[in-house]
Amino acid sequence: MAANPKDGKLHLRTVRFLPEDVETEPSYPADIKIDPNIITTLSQLFGQTTDGGRTIDAFLWNALKVSCYGSGFQRYETISGTVPSSFAATHELSALSGQYHRFDILIESQEAEIRFWMDSIGSWGDAVPLPVGYHSMEFSSSSVQIRKRGATAGTYHITGYQ
Repeated sequence: MAANPKDGKLHLRTVRFLPEDVETEPSYPADIKIDPNIITTLSQLFGQTTDGGRTIDAFLWNALKVSCYGSGFQRYETISGTVPSSFAATHELSALSGQYHRFDILIESQEAEIRFWMDSIGSWGDAVPLPVGYHSMEFSSSSVQIRKRGATAGTYHITGYQ
């Protein structure tokens, strides 16, 4: 991988290793010892899409897989308060544009439940129960709402990352 001095763009060169080209003993070692003459050049890619950043892991035999981990979030929004008795727009975290791709939720004192707006079908999804504690969810949605689950209302804090 090198930057072209003329246009500054990155250019990737593919080197192919097929399973039949490489032999290891044992077949699946717990630790891999690399000879000093071998240069490892790529262990992880980071891709930026219109929906946000995604980490792409590189595996053996040049297989690429999109990872659920990411650090390409560029903004976040928060909402907090006392959990209401029913879902309402006043206790809704809505993206000004696009979608959130991760939600961090702190339920401080009483269990609650949330629901996500499912943009693909244009309706609210089923309620997801959340016990007291910290929850982190990878899910793409433009809105999330919260309501209390029991008789007593607790407090909450929701952060949505874009």
